[in-house]
Amino acid sequence: MKVTKLSQDEALSITLRHQLLPQTQQRIDLYFSLPNEMGISPQTLDESNYFHSSIKTRSAYYSDKLHLPLVRSRFISAKKGEQDDYRVNLNLFSYQIKTALDIDIKQTLQHKDSDGFYPMAHELAEQSIGLLKKLRRNAPSDKKFKSYHENADNYLSWHVEQSFLKLLAKGPKTSENTEIREQLINLCRTENNYRDSNQFNSQITLDDPNRITNKMRLLQRLMEYGVVFTKDMRHLNRNLKRFVRGSVTAIIMAFVMTLVLNARSSFTEVTLVLVALLGVIYGLRETFKDDITQIIW
Repeated sequence: MKVTKLSQDEALSITLRHQLLPQTQQRIDLYFSLPNEMGISPQTLDESNYFHSSIKTRSAYYSDKLHLPLVRSRFISAKKGEQDDYRVNLNLFSYQIKTALDIDIKQTLQHKDSDGFYPMAHELAEQSIGLLKKLRRNAPSDKKFKSYHENADNYLSWHVEQSFLKLLAKGPKTSENTEIREQLINLCRTENNYRDSNQFNSQITLDDPNRITNKMRLLQRLMEYGVVFTKDMRHLNRNLKRFVRGSVTAIIMAFVMTLVLNARSSFTEVTLVLVALLGVIYGLRETFKDDITQIIW
């Protein structure tokens, strides 16, 4: 994974993927070039309000070796380890499968010609089948872990089916490569029959598209437990803002008065140097007061 990757998410939104390196601090600067005809300026769109309302941050574990979480979860299941450890490792493996599949589907759809599209789609199908087999081959025997495994298996099976149906629907239409198209369709049928044979979803849920969609979204949220972390921004109300501003002013004024008293004790009379020193002290106060208040907010 690259350190920083910018991609289009939807029509008017972008996604910035950033790998956190083992450092104490990292900074990313974003610059937007907007036409003047849009009428967007610091007066119409405040930078702070845009940052808090339009930028959503999500953090997730990342590993460049997909098989490691599954191997560890299998070990924990065999040794009857902690329940949270197995769930987190299983969710991490499932999340990486979903993320990798979504990225590969988007890259495959960028091929407009059938010669590049179908071989890449066939390779993607083979990789997906292999990962699903690894997941199902290491099903836990312990009942308290089985529900987590079934939820992950149910969601990944449905997500793989929907992803390849989307791939076939948006891919190039041609009379050639019919064999690969049939293989992709058979993959979707196989996953659908697999869920039916294991009775992962009730018939009432399957008959209602809204119910099956809501259930899969719920399973996705359960799969992201312990893996994806969403930053919760809490805005200070008017009274808390006043309290923070007053506290910062009191702390800075106490520090400034200490410097002023030390300066007065060093100079017995009012001189030009004393006036200049007091001006520097009060200038520093005004400079750092807003910065400290913004950091606390």
